[in-house]
Amino acid sequence: MPRTSYHHGDLRTAAIREGFAVAETAGLEAIVAREIARSVGVSPAAVFRHFPDLEHLKAEVSRSAREKLARLMLRDLEAFGNGPLTAELARQRFERIGRRYVEFAVSSPHLFNAAFSNCGASPAREDDPSPWNILLETIHDLVATGVIAKADAELAPVAAWTAVHGMATLYTQGLKRVSGFDDDPADTVIKLIRRMLYTDS
Repeated sequence: MPRTSYHHGDLRTAAIREGFAVAETAGLEAIVAREIARSVGVSPAAVFRHFPDLEHLKAEVSRSAREKLARLMLRDLEAFGNGPLTAELARQRFERIGRRYVEFAVSSPHLFNAAFSNCGASPAREDDPSPWNILLETIHDLVATGVIAKADAELAPVAAWTAVHGMATLYTQGLKRVSGFDDDPADTVIKLIRRMLYTDS
């Protein structure tokens, strides 16, 4: 029996949702057109009336995975409320989304890898919400409050992203096993970013 039901005209959404579920438990490479079709109760041909090929479906699943991460990041930021922006608050918000990124990778490694896989196709629309845009906003606050120097504003997002993504990727691919590294990955990368970017480090 199909696991996913859909309303007329909503097969595209149902296929993406089902692909997301597969990616979450087994990875993006486990998405197979005939299984997606079976799960939503249609033929593979019906699915491919909504996607040029399987890679385009995977690209939509990848986007959905990034958007899930972004929604988690936004939820974390909302917990800080709407008080006056101070340097300490800017630090806390920025470091919270960095931790969330690593935690997402550790808790959902298949989904994390799906979010940042090369699918051979582009999604039909941009990420909304976008982890990158959320990072840019928190970097802007750090610059505005003097935590990061204005001269570093352009490169700061790239430095932060590569550091956090690198640690998350290494951890999901067996960092402890191959290196003997045993510290908390989120704590480690936050300390690294502080030393790289903060003016008072």
